[in-house]
Amino acid sequence: MKKYSQERKDMILQLVATGKPVAEISREYGIAEQTIYKWKKSNTPVTGSGVRMI
Repeated sequence: MKKYSQERKDMILQLVATGKPVAEISREYGIAEQTIYKWKKSNTPVTGSGVRMI
């Protein structure tokens, strides 16, 4: 499994936050869509009720 730097992850997540499609980011940067979704999920804050905010 390839290891990505935190800076790269942050940059990719910023692109996702701007509304750029994950499929497009995946192709452009050679990162699996599943990996990007996993990063997004792990960086989504959890509310007090234990529900992730999207």
